[in-house]
Amino acid sequence: MLSCNITHYPIKSKEIARKNNWQVITIKKLANKLNIGETVLRQCSFYNSDAITFYNKSQEKYIIVYDNFIKPKERINWTIAHEIGHIALNHFHELNGPSNENLILFEDEIMELEADYFASQLLASPIILYNININNIQQIEYLCGITSSAANGRLKHLERWKSYNKISEKELKLLELFEPFLNELKTTKNSYISQLFFE
Repeated sequence: MLSCNITHYPIKSKEIARKNNWQVITIKKLANKLNIGETVLRQCSFYNSDAITFYNKSQEKYIIVYDNFIKPKERINWTIAHEIGHIALNHFHELNGPSNENLILFEDEIMELEADYFASQLLASPIILYNININNIQQIEYLCGITSSAANGRLKHLERWKSYNKISEKELKLLELFEPFLNELKTTKNSYISQLFFE
């Protein structure tokens, strides 16, 4: 977030990818480019989840391919953020291609957990949620544009985060970036957002 100069919620993962010159396309578009059917592409061993990222090592290029049938749309945003997590955490430098076949199961699970954590921090950072006095799932869901299931996880994480009593330097910088948004949110009168968070 800091490097992309993101200053408000909800965060659009596709926009982050665009700013970094990472291509984001649907599986339908990829199937058309390859001149094969979507069903065939979905059944390929390398495509058994909501999204996959292809990495061209020689050109240092990334293409995120996501399933255009994912519902709801908030899940698409989370899925793309998850793939961005793999890129930002340099997981592809540990792999040789788009699949995790070179990794033992344990290593693959760790990378997936890391990418999920990255997506959660990107789309609903606890320092921002805390400064808006978030106290329920609906608030997180509405503000961050994530599913209720994801919002539930973020609320639980926020409660744990509050007990740490330690704010990192990165969190302080993020708070600084979001300050105009937070001030606007707090001063907006008679809006649904204002009523949802501050009344």
